Amino acid sequence: MAIHRPAQGTSECISLKEELTERSPAAQLAAVILPTERGLSWLSHVLCETKEEDGEVRNASIHPSLLNGDTSNSRRPSILIRICAANLLVAAAVSLSGCEIQFTPEPIPLAFPSGEAPLPSSGYELEYVPELWNDGGEVQFSTNCYAYMLGSRLGHPINDKPQPGDLSGDYYIRNGGPIGVDKIVELTKSDAEFVDIRFEDSTAEASCPSGSYKVALVIDPLVDYHWYRQNPDGTWSSKSGWLPVTELDASGHTISDPRTADRDYGFVNYTEFGGFFCTASR
Repeated sequence: MAIHRPAQGTSECISLKEELTERSPAAQLAAVILPTERGLSWLSHVLCETKEEDGEVRNASIHPSLLNGDTSNSRRPSILIRICAANLLVAAAVSLSGCEIQFTPEPIPLAFPSGEAPLPSSGYELEYVPELWNDGGEVQFSTNCYAYMLGSRLGHPINDKPQPGDLSGDYYIRNGGPIGVDKIVELTKSDAEFVDIRFEDSTAEASCPSGSYKVALVIDPLVDYHWYRQNPDGTWSSKSGWLPVTELDASGHTISDPRTADRDYGFVNYTEFGGFFCTASR
């Protein structure tokens, strides 16, 4: 964001801008569309507390209910209202102080870099709806990458993590067995057979059969495993332990191919790619 400071009013401009952005973080997202004079009038009457002397506004401050994120009935304002308010607040700072603020938005990274196509999909991929998993409660803290890969969101004990082998009664991982590709695949196949769902080897170039979708396995040798599943748009998502579901890799980039994603999270580093598979939700 570039700030062009006029010869006069600089300190007032910067002070007011900093107050707005510090006390209302949403304001940092705003000011792409400047409001009209009518909008600014609405701001002064609705969002601001004003003091008048001789019929003129002498002092204006952000209304406390807006700063606290609450409306008069103690509910958080809707995201649309908060974004609109942020737009108006930034515009007010510009008009009151004479600043010209130019925003240079960061480009949105492409899911598939130039020349790169998504891996083939089957049309039976599970919808990417992270909010169904990221509830900050029972679902999030009872599921992990294995449950997410299988689309198994409910019915797991809270503060636990389903492991390959659990369904078929093989508690190798829970008993501390060393982690390797062959063993994780073996346990996952046993579980799939036990509950009668598809789980079979695949390749990056193949499309999964009707009714199934593609997943991928990576390994931090002897330490941990991790599963990804393909989204309907060809990107990939996963859930690391009790962390939220995401379609981003360790570098914050959208995952277009698990083989090339950054898988070094510091506390684990999934250096070994274990292959692609086709499965169906449980």
